[in-house]
Amino acid sequence: MIAGLVKKDVLPKALWWDTGDFSEDKDLAPYHYIRVQAYNTEHDLLISGGEDHPTGDIDKDDIQEEHRYRKLEEWTRNHFPLEEVVYCWSGQVMEPVDSLAFIGRNPLDKENVYIITGDSGTGMTHCTIGGLLITDLILGRKNAWEEIYSPSRITMKTGNVFFKELFRGVASLMKGAPEDDRVKDFSAIRAGEGKITNVGGHKCAVYREENGSYHIVSGRCTHLKATLTWNADEKTWDCPWHGSRFTHDGHVINGPANCDLPVYEKVDGQAIHNQDLKEIQ
Repeated sequence: MIAGLVKKDVLPKALWWDTGDFSEDKDLAPYHYIRVQAYNTEHDLLISGGEDHPTGDIDKDDIQEEHRYRKLEEWTRNHFPLEEVVYCWSGQVMEPVDSLAFIGRNPLDKENVYIITGDSGTGMTHCTIGGLLITDLILGRKNAWEEIYSPSRITMKTGNVFFKELFRGVASLMKGAPEDDRVKDFSAIRAGEGKITNVGGHKCAVYREENGSYHIVSGRCTHLKATLTWNADEKTWDCPWHGSRFTHDGHVINGPANCDLPVYEKVDGQAIHNQDLKEIQ
């Protein structure tokens, strides 16, 4: 997301969406979403979102997170009279492979446990639908939306999208970020940078602080052991399989992982060898 200045009242108070760029992804075309917010006496704030992509995407031709703001700004300037960009930020949303939320009884759980998730960034809409639907389920009333939003619906019929996401996860589990494996010395990691490195049989995620100190944690997600990737924009370790995220020093901040990464400390010297590391329990 970016937010920038436009002249006061030059744009109507409205919400805009486009239909997505299918040349970038024919299965899940990234789209843009825009609205106007009052700011001061001279300007309104144009809030523009887009450049959506899977968390921790490891495709070699993929755009780095920190560069997506530039692409989003270029698109926005091509369509709106944007002046100065004053804010930028990113967030994470849960996206079902068939693009419909999961609203209803939680599968394989007790009969009185209900969920509303997979909102794809439209949580207020789904809260309204969920309030109506789940009320009917609790009261035993028939609701025409029950089957559509059922959390236990079969999603294999989504075909390409399902298998594409499955392949991404398997790829991260098998090969991770091979370009980082060439790092044999901590000094090769720049200040403010994170790298996945093989350390004497340990797959480690190493982040170097601006002051030169290092944070060394396991490079595998604590959910299903997929190899993490470094998010240079958010300074986080992200899992490309199911979207778990961790701080640069290993604390979990997004599920489905529910525990922190194992932490290592460097014992001796600059060269990376097995005897240089020990795990801190």
